Amino acid sequence: MSELIWSERHLVGFENRLKHVDRVKDKVAESLAVKGRTVAEAMKLIPDAIRYAFCYDEADYSDHLLAEIVLTQERFSDLLRLRNFWTGDQYKGISSLWRDRGTGQLFELQFHTEISHHAMVFTAERPYARLRSARTCAQEELELEAFQRQVYAHVPAPPGAVDIPGYPERDDWVIPGKGTRPGEDVAYYAIVDDFSSRDQPVSVLRRSYRDGGRRDEAFTQDLVWQRSSLLISAERGDLENEFVEITAEQADEIANRIRQSASTEPVL
Repeated sequence: MSELIWSERHLVGFENRLKHVDRVKDKVAESLAVKGRTVAEAMKLIPDAIRYAFCYDEADYSDHLLAEIVLTQERFSDLLRLRNFWTGDQYKGISSLWRDRGTGQLFELQFHTEISHHAMVFTAERPYARLRSARTCAQEELELEAFQRQVYAHVPAPPGAVDIPGYPERDDWVIPGKGTRPGEDVAYYAIVDDFSSRDQPVSVLRRSYRDGGRRDEAFTQDLVWQRSSLLISAERGDLENEFVEITAEQADEIANRIRQSASTEPVL
C-alpha cells in the first residue's frame, strides 16, 4: 500500500512550507489582541507555521488520502485535527493538523487535487490577501468573496471526498461562516482554541452585513469591537480556531465576562 501512495501523489509548493514571518507576526498580534494570549501561547496555537500540500489524481484521491493518513500515523506523527472543506465555496480541500512524536513539532498537511491546489494558490495571491487586509472596505469584501466563490465553483470534488470524516468527528461541525449570507443582519460566533472550550470560549466575533458590504469584528482585550480576519482564515482551512454560531444574548454574555475579567486584573 505504501508504494502505491508514494507513486500516486506528489508534494507541491515545497518552497512555501514555512509560513512567512510577517504572517506569523500578524497571527500572533491578533491572538494577543483578541484572545489575550501571551506570545508563547500564540506561537503554540499556530497550526501551519510548517505546512505541506499533497496533490492526488482525482480518481484516486479519497482512497489514497485515507491510506496516507494511516501511513503517517504509523510512521511518525499523531493526528490532532482533520477538517473537510470540499463542500466550501471559499476553499476546497482537506486540512489536517499533526504533531511529530519525536520533536513535538506541529505541522499542517493539506490534501488537494491539481485543480483545487491551483485554485488555492490563485486566490491567495490577490482576493484572500485583500480580505485579510485592514485596508479593505466592507463593500470590497463581498466582491472578493464573490470572486473566490466563482473560482471554486469550477473545482470538482473527487469521488468520495465529501464523505471523508473529520477528526475528531463532530456531528455539528460546519464550515465556518457558511450559515450567514447577505440580507441577514448580523451573526455571532464564539471563538474556541486549544486553550479554551465551547463552554468557556476565549472571545466572540460578529459578522454583519450593512451598507452594501460585510464586516467581521472580534471583541478584543481592549474591550472594543475590532475588525478581524480570524473567521475569513477559518473559511480558508485555517485550523487554529473553531467558530460556533451563537445568539446575540450569548455573545453579550461572553463580552461581559471579558469585561469583568479585565476589571478584576491587578494593575502592575
